[in-house]
Amino acid sequence: MIDPAVVRSLAEAAGGVLSEHWIYRERHPLYRAEMDGRPVTFAHVPVGAPGTIMMMEEMVAAGARAFWEARSRGQPAGSRSHRHLHHPHLRDL
Repeated sequence: MIDPAVVRSLAEAAGGVLSEHWIYRERHPLYRAEMDGRPVTFAHVPVGAPGTIMMMEEMVAAGARAFWEARSRGQPAGSRSHRHLHHPHLRDL
């Protein structure tokens, strides 16, 4: 699971602000921003499909049309862990 601080950092780098109307904002914050003139959202979602799908359905109901994933991925025990971002436009943030 990616740290909520990483999501906040990515959102802030894109000029994002915390959504005041997101029902899950205390535990799973959602940030609104704009990239290349298009609205984007950065969200921290729970581990596991049920909670993630539930939040995605709420985002779709609010107008979301596409989703990109950013997640952390650890290495085997004893090695250094790293974070890997899966969105080509976010690499430069």
